[in-house]
Amino acid sequence: MYRTARMLFYAVVMLVPSGLGVCGESLAEIGLADAAKPSSSWRWKQDDGVVGLLDGDCTLWQFNFDWKNSKAYFHPIALTSGPVLTADRPADHLWHHGMWFSWKYINHVNYWEENRDTGQSEGRTTWSNVRIDLRDDFSARIKMDLAYVDPSGVTVMTEKRTIDITCPDDEGMYSFDWECDFTAQDDSLNLGRTPTLDEPDGKAWGGYAGLSVRFAVGMESQQLRTGTDVAHFQKGRYRGKSFALDYSGVIDEKSVGVAVLNCYQNLTHPTSWYADASATMSYLSPAVLYEGPLQLSAGDTLKTRYRVMIHSGIWESDRLHQEYRTYTQEYGGSVQSQPQLSATGDNE
Repeated sequence: MYRTARMLFYAVVMLVPSGLGVCGESLAEIGLADAAKPSSSWRWKQDDGVVGLLDGDCTLWQFNFDWKNSKAYFHPIALTSGPVLTADRPADHLWHHGMWFSWKYINHVNYWEENRDTGQSEGRTTWSNVRIDLRDDFSARIKMDLAYVDPSGVTVMTEKRTIDITCPDDEGMYSFDWECDFTAQDDSLNLGRTPTLDEPDGKAWGGYAGLSVRFAVGMESQQLRTGTDVAHFQKGRYRGKSFALDYSGVIDEKSVGVAVLNCYQNLTHPTSWYADASATMSYLSPAVLYEGPLQLSAGDTLKTRYRVMIHSGIWESDRLHQEYRTYTQEYGGSVQSQPQLSATGDNE
């Protein structure tokens, strides 16, 4: 059985030195042996609660995990040829943080929106035991433990998160593999979201929760591809089901995109998607709860797996399908496999 939940505050360990900032700021840098560098301009950077990969004085990606933040998140995310693809704390949604994972409601408590004055959500997401492996080939692995804490201070759910980041290839493309294991603690819990239009009190924007990407303000000419066809926005939003979705557009006169691949092992596969290309925002999420709230019994573990690919240009459906097949083969399974909730016996 799981022990009584409690908040954990551990020191961050296993970080390598590096620096600050995005482009043009002063950086404390560490250079690796020239023979190990795919690019002589790449180097790691690190500061309290920050780690990332530099290309010269510009940041290709940065992971922000300072405890003062309400969420741990990636921003900026950029291509080797520019530009920055993500936005953090845009004026319309201060709780949008580049690329991040957040549940909407846990037991009807809001873990998503943040108070504009305090920057905190009603339900708190905390993290500890952060382990970061920065490698000579400029790939990286981030592992961390998270806790979802209700307003009374009780941890209702824990998470084991692993994110593997590849080195940018010759085209400047790289990927983030997100693996998250969520475990209900001493009581059953409900994972919920804003109702959709076909539900009581439904909203046009209902259904989102989970992994999310908020694109840079000013993105234009947004378009979508599934693994089989072109997808279309309706009144600025898209909802559909597919094993993968690519969201592309133009930022600073350059065509860029983010593809998200939904692992065949996920509980919802193919998953439902929520994408926005309204006048004020560009947003993408594999909406794991779109079809309805999810109930977990005490001790149940929900696993989610995604690959997020950062690329230049406009991908066609066959390219997305090819990348998905590769992703599936790396897991050694079949798209016909059925994922299951797993019950575990003790709390690590």
